[in-house]
Amino acid sequence: MKLLLLICLLLSGEVFADNRTALPSGLVSLSGENISLASGPVHLIFLDALCPMPHFPGCEETIARLAREYRRDAHNVVAVFNTLYVDEMTVQAFVQKHQLTMPVVVDADMTLHRALSIHATPYQVSLDNGAVVYRGSQLKSLIN
Repeated sequence: MKLLLLICLLLSGEVFADNRTALPSGLVSLSGENISLASGPVHLIFLDALCPMPHFPGCEETIARLAREYRRDAHNVVAVFNTLYVDEMTVQAFVQKHQLTMPVVVDADMTLHRALSIHATPYQVSLDNGAVVYRGSQLKSLIN
């Protein structure tokens, strides 16, 4: 029975984070780019367009470092925003202000945030072939 359940899940195209919550197998960026979470490495960087705020200490410095590293040589990096307190236009203005050039995903229904238990920003979750290999509020180097 367990084997049948596993086969059904694999065929559904879902990816599991921490072996408990289904992630979508792919995302679509604001520019229309398809992003796979199921194959290869991908670094999801969860950001908040309300930065700077007193409860997001150091977020501007972190975002500046992220923008620099990505422009230099990072690959498979995706910025993920929620829209709980802001709209998509606010996210786009934030991306332009901070010169973020990586693909940007708006997690409007909080699917990724819930699946990965994201409760703080900035926050990094690195996946490799769908498996979580790193998660934390200290952004690891994105240079491959």
